[in-house]
Amino acid sequence: MLARPRPHPSRGGLKLKLVCTILCASVLAASSVASQETSSEPAQNPRAADETPTEDDASTDEATEETEAAEEEVDPCASEYLEGRSWLDWLNLRLHRTACETALWFDHLFGDYRLDEELEATHGRALVGVIWDEQYGFEEDLRFRARLHFPNMERRLNAFIGRDDREDVLEDAQRRGATSLPSMFDPTDDEWLVGLGYRPISGGGNGDLDFDLGMNFDFPIEPFVRARYKHRTFLSDTDLVRFRHALFWEREDGWGLSTRIDYEHAFMNGSMMRWRGAGKTSDITLGGEWFTELSYYHRLGRRRALAHQVGANGETDAPILVENYFVRVIYRQQVFREWLFLEIGPGMAWRRDEPGEPRDSVPILRFGFEMLFGDYRGEGTAAPVPRP
Repeated sequence: MLARPRPHPSRGGLKLKLVCTILCASVLAASSVASQETSSEPAQNPRAADETPTEDDASTDEATEETEAAEEEVDPCASEYLEGRSWLDWLNLRLHRTACETALWFDHLFGDYRLDEELEATHGRALVGVIWDEQYGFEEDLRFRARLHFPNMERRLNAFIGRDDREDVLEDAQRRGATSLPSMFDPTDDEWLVGLGYRPISGGGNGDLDFDLGMNFDFPIEPFVRARYKHRTFLSDTDLVRFRHALFWEREDGWGLSTRIDYEHAFMNGSMMRWRGAGKTSDITLGGEWFTELSYYHRLGRRRALAHQVGANGETDAPILVENYFVRVIYRQQVFREWLFLEIGPGMAWRRDEPGEPRDSVPILRFGFEMLFGDYRGEGTAAPVPRP
C-alpha cells in the first residue's frame, strides 16, 4: 500500500473528537463502577427468612461454590507439563511463571491490545495524543476501545465499541499504538465501530476461538464479520510463542485472511525481547501485506519502562516490496494514578513512495496520554495482571 498524503484535521474536528472520546470513556467507567458496586452487595437468600441453614447445608454450598469457581478459573500462565513436588519442579515452575508474567507486565504498561482481548472482564482504554511527522506535519491520535463482558452468559458473549483503524481491528494486526507501527507509516482513517462478540472456546490463550460481528457509525454502513483463533506454546521456561489467525469479511475488501506470530523471551533481569510478524491477504491485495518488528523492553523501575524497536512493512507482488523501515525509542510510565500513562516516542522512518526513487528520511515524534478504565487488570477473574 503506497503512502498517500493525509488531510490536516481542523481544530473544531479535533475538539469534537476529543470530547466524544472523553465522554464515552466517562460513561463506560461509571457503568463499570456501578456494576461492581451492585455485585458487591450481599445477595439475599430467600431461605434465610423462613429458617436457619444447617451446618451441613452451609458446607455443601461452600463446596459447590468452590467447585464452580475452580471450573471457571483460567490461568494464562498455567502449564500442564510443569507439575511435580520436588524443589527442581518448583524452580522450573517459578521460571516459567516469571517469563509469562513478565510478558503480561509489559503488555499492561505498553498498552498491548492483545491483553485487552484476553481479559474476560469489562474494561477499556482511551488515548489522547499527537503525532508529528516531518512529511505530513501534526496529526491528532485519538483512540478508544471498550469491551463489555456479560457474566450471566458465562463470559462467552461480549460487546465492543471503539474508535480505531478498521483494518487493525479486522486483521488483528495492531500496526498502531505503543507496541506497533505508528499511524503515519500506514495512513488510514479511524472510525467508530460497534459490535458483538462470542467466544465458544476459551482456554486462557492455550486455544481460544471467538467470533465478532460489527459495523461502523458512518454512512454508508459497512458491516464486517471476523473469526479468530489464538494459541500459545511454551518452548522453554523463558520462551513463548503466540499464534493468531483471523478470517474476516467486509463489503469493501471482501474476504481476507491474516496471521500474526509473537515470539517472546524473558530475561532474568526483568527485561523482555519480542519479535512480531504479521501477514495479510485479501481480495484487493496484489500479493500479501506484511509487517515485522523486533522490540526490546527494559524496566526502569516499578512504573517506568523503555522500548527499543526496529521494523519494516511492505507488500509482496507490489511495485515496492519494502515501503518503510523504521527505528524508534518509547518511554512510558504511570503518572498520578496506576491507570494513567504518559508516553513519549521519538523515531525515524525511511520511506519510498515510488519505485526507483531514493528513500526519504523522516523524523517522527509521538506524545500522548492513555487512560485505562473498568476491570483492566482482571481482578474479577482468576488470572489478574501482576502489579508492578
